[in-house]
Amino acid sequence: MPKLKLIDSASSMLPIIYLIDESVGRGGANRRKDVLLVQFFIRMLQDQPQKLDGEQYNFIPGGGRQLRIDGICGEQTIRHIAYFKNEHDKTNAAGQRMHHDARVDAMKTGNPYGARTGSVLSILRLNQDVIASIGVERFRRLHAERLFPAELRDEFYI
Repeated sequence: MPKLKLIDSASSMLPIIYLIDESVGRGGANRRKDVLLVQFFIRMLQDQPQKLDGEQYNFIPGGGRQLRIDGICGEQTIRHIAYFKNEHDKTNAAGQRMHHDARVDAMKTGNPYGARTGSVLSILRLNQDVIASIGVERFRRLHAERLFPAELRDEFYI
């Protein structure tokens, strides 16, 4: 079940973080509600293209369509996860990169780096990119977004 983490720090770029319980993608647990959250984040980035380093990114794989938010982690979702990671890290060459395994791992501790990979967790990158794309106020009210999955509406409590 996805969860919401409040960040008690005025200096944090993320006032809240939407997290998954288990990994999503190739070789992941692919629990329905976790998949829905990852799909929603990717789709938000596809609907709200970002301008990073002077280039426009919409995170849609070449020749493809926007990701369908259906809670099923099939080849389409795996391809979109891999594409997101590759495109994001093109804009973040000097920064900390994600592990490119077509998978979004859960944050099991307070550490932003994956225990399995040592790379920055892509669930955190998804949160950061969505907040950068839509702004803090909309991010605080993700449940009100048109694409937010109905199945997740009762999952997050403050």
